[in-house]
Amino acid sequence: MEEVARTLHDGGTTVNIITNAFLFGDDQIEQIKYGHLANVGISLDGMEKNHNRIRNSETSFQRVLKAFGLLSREVSKLQW
Repeated sequence: MEEVARTLHDGGTTVNIITNAFLFGDDQIEQIKYGHLANVGISLDGMEKNHNRIRNSETSFQRVLKAFGLLSREVSKLQW
């Protein structure tokens, strides 16, 4: 994914991604940075109980929160 994103970015295309964040971690942060993604969207289907029911997983909501935290950490490192 990151190589395709990087190639598109280098060619002048703005690249974005939308994820359910289920497998989101530090590796994905590195891929996002390498690929120069402009935006990362995370699907959130409401409050915890509803989100987990829709995603059919008792851990999905917590995984989304973890992804928000990882992305927030990276954004805080940026110099505006």
